[in-house]
Amino acid sequence: MLGAQTPLAAPAESLPRMRILVVDDDAVNRQAMVLLLEREGHQVVAVENGLEAMERLGHRDNTFDAIVTDLQMPRLGGRAMYEQLVKQPAAVARRFVFVTGDQARGETRSFLENCGTAIGDEAL
Repeated sequence: MLGAQTPLAAPAESLPRMRILVVDDDAVNRQAMVLLLEREGHQVVAVENGLEAMERLGHRDNTFDAIVTDLQMPRLGGRAMYEQLVKQPAAVARRFVFVTGDQARGETRSFLENCGTAIGDEAL
């Protein structure tokens, strides 16, 4: 029967809506992440470097469920941000998701392994 389509799979369960801070110095990457996350229904705040992110994280009314950040950026990268926040009692450091194009440096892999971040071989 033409035009009739059977769904291939059941729709995915809806994920909880989150408030997410996106930190990336590359405007194209930052905008792509914002569009993707907003399409999934999340509330997104985007900034272009770690200093701006730390300012946002310092406000009591700015709580975020997740921080998606590039590891390497001028003016305070994701790793330096994480290292500053991991010592604070608010458990913000456990909410980090790191994004990187760094495939060559072993120290990047070591950092991600030591901070408890899952690493996919396709990412590094």
